[in-house]
Amino acid sequence: MPDQTKMDRVFIANRGELALRVVRAARALGMQTVVGASAADRDSLAAREADRVVVLGAAQARESYLNAPRIVHAAVATGCTALHPGYGFLSERPDLVELCAAHGITFVGPTAAAMRRVGDKLSARAWGRRAKQPKTSGTGKVANGEQAREIAAGRG
Repeated sequence: MPDQTKMDRVFIANRGELALRVVRAARALGMQTVVGASAADRDSLAAREADRVVVLGAAQARESYLNAPRIVHAAVATGCTALHPGYGFLSERPDLVELCAAHGITFVGPTAAAMRRVGDKLSARAWGRRAKQPKTSGTGKVANGEQAREIAAGRG
């Protein structure tokens, strides 16, 4: 299992400009980079600039960028000590964070607990209220369409 205290090789589970920025930032920090790419993105600029590229699957996102077990397997197989999800795709999925932890890989992002806490707007607002954080007014939970129309009309 990789040493979680030392991040020397990062797996980048995204594409495009974001993946390229992570490759360049990691290189500036002295880290090796592995880009996980779909078959369609295997020759992208990020893939060409990375130390290594691993094809995760077909061009369709569900076959590549949305397959958390495949991504973590590729990170482990390439000796990565960290995984950067970018944004979109799996970046807000607590199961990816948990898979990384189970395989000794540092997830570059929030914890699974934090994702769960803020992933639901009502619970995130309650958490913010308890922490005395400023927020917009909001409505709380709306029971049905009629209540939503009343709130929108200023009667609710």
